[in-house]
Amino acid sequence: MISVTRGGLRLIAVVVAVAIVGLTATGCSKAAPTTRLVHISPTPIPATATATATPAPPAVATDTPDATASASATPSASLAPTALPSSMAVPSATCTGSVSNQTFWAEAANVMKWDVYCAVLPAGWYTSEATYEGANGGTVHMILRVSGGQSVQLDEGAFCTTDPATCSPRESSIGKSAFGDLLGDLGSLSGGGFAIYVNPGTAKAYSIKGSGMSRDAFVADAAALAKVARS
Repeated sequence: MISVTRGGLRLIAVVVAVAIVGLTATGCSKAAPTTRLVHISPTPIPATATATATPAPPAVATDTPDATASASATPSASLAPTALPSSMAVPSATCTGSVSNQTFWAEAANVMKWDVYCAVLPAGWYTSEATYEGANGGTVHMILRVSGGQSVQLDEGAFCTTDPATCSPRESSIGKSAFGDLLGDLGSLSGGGFAIYVNPGTAKAYSIKGSGMSRDAFVADAAALAKVARS
């Protein structure tokens, strides 16, 4: 556990590394690495408190929101793109977030056997929660936020494998829309917001959900998702 005092607020990053040993018909095999990042909202602490740390494995720390930051204007995007973005993989440095967050994406891309996509958002966005797991097909989960209440949630891999309908909840269907260089189904969500689903119900599925933004802004953010290069 690492506890750091910053400006009278305490940010706590809890990292749990889980190694899962599974039995196979021929022997034992070690599952792919697991990284969990949990964001805990800052809480007041005494002004005299000092930073302390206990030994822990290297971890990707979640970002801290900048109170002065706000989302930059996002260009409008057509609902049904005439051409998808390039499928060329890009370095993790292209991804939104701190250097630690970009390292998270690089590690996740190297662990998964399927393509991993990261968000490329305007200035002001920060990571509030991130997890990747290499076991059972592998999953990646991240939530990004920005001052003003907008949020984007990414889920990739085998995060939901029951059936397509259950794994792609929506209030109504709107049409096809881009998820990076992939084409998915765009829908509105109950309670507000939008989602795009690619291959729902499978072990290589992708989902992006957005709230607090217009449909055009959401579609543009989804189209800007980038495939992360493996190293």
